[in-house]
Amino acid sequence: MQVSVMKYVVIILLLFCLFISPHFASAAIDSGEVPADYMVWSSWYWPFHNDYNPNLYDANEAMARYDAFDVGAKSQAWEYEHHGPPQNPEPWWGHCHAWSGAACWEKQPATEKKLNGVTFRIRDQKGLLIEMYHKCADGIYYEIFVNDPSPGLFWRYLRNELRGDNAMHGHGMGFAAELYYGASVWNYPVYKYEVTYSDSSPYSGTMKIWVAADGQPSYADSTTLYNRVFTYQFEGVKGDGAAPVDSGTWVGSGPYHRPDAIWRPYPPSTWLQYVENSELDEPHLKGILSGDNSSMAYKTFERTVVVPGNTRWLDSGVAVASGDMLTFTAQGTVVYSATGYACGPAGTTWSDTRDQKDPIWNRPHSGLIGKIGETSSPFFIGERYSFQAGSDGKVFLGINDYWYQGNCGKFTVNIRRRSPNL
Repeated sequence: MQVSVMKYVVIILLLFCLFISPHFASAAIDSGEVPADYMVWSSWYWPFHNDYNPNLYDANEAMARYDAFDVGAKSQAWEYEHHGPPQNPEPWWGHCHAWSGAACWEKQPATEKKLNGVTFRIRDQKGLLIEMYHKCADGIYYEIFVNDPSPGLFWRYLRNELRGDNAMHGHGMGFAAELYYGASVWNYPVYKYEVTYSDSSPYSGTMKIWVAADGQPSYADSTTLYNRVFTYQFEGVKGDGAAPVDSGTWVGSGPYHRPDAIWRPYPPSTWLQYVENSELDEPHLKGILSGDNSSMAYKTFERTVVVPGNTRWLDSGVAVASGDMLTFTAQGTVVYSATGYACGPAGTTWSDTRDQKDPIWNRPHSGLIGKIGETSSPFFIGERYSFQAGSDGKVFLGINDYWYQGNCGKFTVNIRRRSPNL
């Protein structure tokens, strides 16, 4: 009996040596992490749904504080209408994509700021940064985009971009990833990885991915990096030597067995490049978020002008210089031509009202428009518009209607000019 037991022990040991121990001996680990100077940060996903709070459109949150700072802005109302309950949102709808882009490119706010009597907490600054990146994942502005990445290709991006082996910008930095392979969309900024792999067939391994988390409202107030870890199994990827190529397969099934996509937007060239909320403007965002309050060192001039509906161009009497910031807010009603149709400054988008003879034929008919100088190209204003003047001249206001003579009604327009206080 004793001999029989020993025989089985010997057999088991031989099997271990022949088939199991070589795999353990050949196992290796590859890992990397974004450098501290370029680290991503945690936040809250700021849902659209009113049953999941807080929301960016809530009283006393980021948009309300922005409106208190930029007097006359209606970013809170805009946010509620377009990123809130009127959109009939699913519970998972929110700003995780915008947060992921912002966390890759922007430094984490570290202290509260008080500007013109308005306090912007860390959560408010994060919320505005996130809102600033809302359009960064619209499919146009990607410097990295891979849909359904293979294990090998995903690993290569982890090495090159996170660890910085062959980074686009000369140093390691995070990228965004949609790590839920299902109908819902959950994006995260990725900052760390660890791959345990074998250099013998079937070249299998385990890939662990660390991402900043956005699952608790308290994360928006904190500068602590909270994380989630995703673990994937793969095979068919040789990890030795150079960075892995596009190869291998993911092992398993279900929404958490593989990543859906990896991406990163281009860095924004202006404060408004990715902004969707039209009530936000560049000098105020810059003043709040950059720590550079020079954009706040402006002399402000305001004038209210009445624009009759039957006006081609009205000289507002407001002169601007290149570099001035202009903000227009308008209200009122114009009844255009003999149709009896009425509209506000935003105009009407009814297809039968547009005409290629309109001053801006591809923008809403009979809306409020403007131009700087008598010969420049017109721009659309609508209910509110902010921009930085690129030339000198007087501001002219008009109606986007080529047959303006038959119109009636009026728009009342407030023009706010902010000139650098040099």
